[in-house]
Amino acid sequence: NTPESREFGCTPSLNAYTEYENKPPQGSRTNLRTGAFHVHLKYDDMTFRQSVGLIKCLDLYLGVPSLLLEPPNERRKLYGTAGEFRFNPDKTTEYRVLSTFFCKDKYLRKWVYQNTMLAIEFYNSYQGFEFIRDMMPNIIADTIRDNNILKAENIIKTYKIPLYLEVA
Repeated sequence: NTPESREFGCTPSLNAYTEYENKPPQGSRTNLRTGAFHVHLKYDDMTFRQSVGLIKCLDLYLGVPSLLLEPPNERRKLYGTAGEFRFNPDKTTEYRVLSTFFCKDKYLRKWVYQNTMLAIEFYNSYQGFEFIRDMMPNIIADTIRDNNILKAENIIKTYKIPLYLEVA
């Protein structure tokens, strides 16, 4: 019953697709509380533009497959929208889409790491450049926002996104 218990988020998150701040969830309208599994990226000479592109690639490699891996839940009504991130050029770019489901065992954590590295490789490739330049990221955002499993399966197949930990 305190104002502090109804306040969500310590600082505003951004949307990689609109490049504006997300509206903070209204804690006074629900008693649902959630946790998250954020991925922090740090690279030399961080720029907002590069981080936006990376977040879109992370949506492809993490956000879309999360629709198939994670059981349905209420969290996405408050957090974990497509392209949700924080940017601090002195610290990190923080991908905020995943829930604590992905920290529950070492295989899921390793899968997140593996697919993060694949997303970075993809971002740095010409194919990644074309992906970000074209409208495909909007399809990715719609798929995550709408929790569209059929579209997710098609995207995963098209881009050959691993749904399991690939052991080398």
